[in-house]
Order: sequence, then structure tokens, then C-alpha cells
Amino acid sequence: MTGSEPGWYEQPDGQMLYWNGTAWSVPVEPPPPADTSAPRVSALAIMAIVSAFLIPWLGLILGYAARGQIKRPGSHQSGMSLALAAIVLGWIFTAALVLFVGWVITTDS
Repeated sequence: MTGSEPGWYEQPDGQMLYWNGTAWSVPVEPPPPADTSAPRVSALAIMAIVSAFLIPWLGLILGYAARGQIKRPGSHQSGMSLALAAIVLGWIFTAALVLFVGWVITTDS
């Protein structure tokens, strides 16, 4: 096939071959499509941040569980910042609750 322009040509069997002007390319399987989807946010991290405001100790537990789940090898989840925020808020609100209960007990007697 001399004189043809370089480019991709379909063969009778349906394969696409590249003609560079002097020789045909070797048939190559196309690469699998790349996974372009964004990692999903961990549902556990979302529950942790919500719980940190409502039930602080539960937010702590769920936050630590979400961090462990996200850090696990092969996990394609995001939400590490949500889990960390739930842990921090859980500790702050738990401490505030303990201080408040202590204050109520000491001022009531």
C-alpha cells in the first residue's frame, strides 16, 4: 500500500491498523477506559459529623470508625476531613457537656 496517507484504516475484520506510510502497525487492544469517577464520600463520615452535634460521644465513635474505614487499603472513599472534624467536635462537645453537668451538680447543692 504505497502512496496512501498515514493514518488509521479499518481492516475487513473490523480491526483498526495504523499506516505510517511504509508499514502497518501491529494490532493492539485498546486500553480499558480510565476510572474518572471521583471517590465517594464515606457515609460513616457524614453520620459522624451530624452525630457530633447531636450526640457528641456517638460522633466520636463514628468519626474514629470512619477514619479507619477511609484509611483501609483499597478504599476508594473520601471524607477524612469530615471524620476528623467529627472527632474534634465530639471531644469539644463531650468536654463541654461534662463541664456543664459538673457545674449543675455543684451549684445545685
